[in-house]
Amino acid sequence: MPRTFSLARLLVAITLFSLFCGLAVNFPIVALICGATVLFFVPTFLVWLVLASYSRHGHAMAFTSFVGAICGLTVGGPLALLVMSPISVNDSPLMQWFKWFVLALIPALGALFLSAALLILGRYVDRHKAHLQRRDY
Repeated sequence: MPRTFSLARLLVAITLFSLFCGLAVNFPIVALICGATVLFFVPTFLVWLVLASYSRHGHAMAFTSFVGAICGLTVGGPLALLVMSPISVNDSPLMQWFKWFVLALIPALGALFLSAALLILGRYVDRHKAHLQRRDY
C-alpha cells in the first residue's frame, strides 16, 4: 500500500506558506503586485488543465498552451488596450476588475485556440493512422 501522507512534505508546505505570509506582511505592495500577476494567469491555467485531461500528450499540450498564451498576450493585449480605455484610478473598482478580467482572458483565449487546434490535429492524426493500418496494401 503506497504512503499518501508525508510529514516532510507537510512541514515544507507550512514553511513556504509562513514565508509567503511573512513577505506579504513586510512588503505589502510587492505582495499585491505578485498576487495580481499570479491571478492574471489563472484562467490560462484552467484552460490548460481542462484540455490536458483530454490530451494523450500532456507535455506537448502544456507547451502549446504556454505558446498560445504568449501569442495571445502579444497579439490580443495591444488590441484590447486599443478598444477599451486604459485602467485608471478614476474608474470605479468594479470597472477596474472588469478591465483586469478582460485582459486576463486574452492569454487564456490564445491558449484555448492553439491547444484546441493541437488536440483536434492529434485526434485526426490518430484516427488517420488507425485507418491506414486497417487497410491492406
